[in-house]
Amino acid sequence: MATSNPIFKNLEMPESSTDGFSQSVERATFGGVVYKTGVLLVIFTIGAAWGWAEVRSLLQKDPAYGTPIFWVFAVSVLAGMALVWLTVRWKKWSPISAPVYAMLEGAVIGLLSAGYNRRYPGIVNQAVGLTVTICVCLLAAYGLGWIRVTAAFNRKLSVAISGVVLYYLGSLGLLFMGVRRLPALTAGLPGIAVSVVIVAIAGMGLVSNLDAAVQCAHEKLPKYMEWYLALGLIVTLVWMYIEVLRLLSRARKAEGQ
Repeated sequence: MATSNPIFKNLEMPESSTDGFSQSVERATFGGVVYKTGVLLVIFTIGAAWGWAEVRSLLQKDPAYGTPIFWVFAVSVLAGMALVWLTVRWKKWSPISAPVYAMLEGAVIGLLSAGYNRRYPGIVNQAVGLTVTICVCLLAAYGLGWIRVTAAFNRKLSVAISGVVLYYLGSLGLLFMGVRRLPALTAGLPGIAVSVVIVAIAGMGLVSNLDAAVQCAHEKLPKYMEWYLALGLIVTLVWMYIEVLRLLSRARKAEGQ
């Protein structure tokens, strides 16, 4: 199955639907995927609330806690990436790994959001609202058939996401070399334009992943795949929220607030 999300990319049937055993196994449904995604969002929200509260509490007591918080954030991000990598290869782990990822990534987003909100008060509420609005509009457009996911759509999306990954890697490489940012790509209107493009790509990725989940649900996959598919949607939602947060922060910075 062609899609931009590593969770769904080249997804194969874990079990054959022709043998007697697989015929008796409870199958994944799209409704089940939606339910599992909702469960993961609740777990994610709990983790985010905990991360948010911890950061605010620690920084109020001692601003020097900022450095330990950064390392906790970095380790949690790497742990979440490793968990997704392992789940892609051992899909049967998803009923356990998906909730663990949601809690871990929720804590990471809570840490990140608290940092942004400390610098730009009220930005997190705006980011959450804008992310939800974008998702609702995209899902409505997909449901109404205004956006059609085709092989060409996924190929172009994969190229676009590859470009974003190279942008991330380039920014990380410059950071290691002591260059914190490139004003031509991060400051003012150019920075805002870059963020808008990345948010748009993330949004198209969400539509592609939803379409992949719909197709997978029709393939009579084992029940545990509902957790696996829900994990893929959460990965994309987290990416979109982070980019919306970055977009709003750049807009605030451009306004001089």
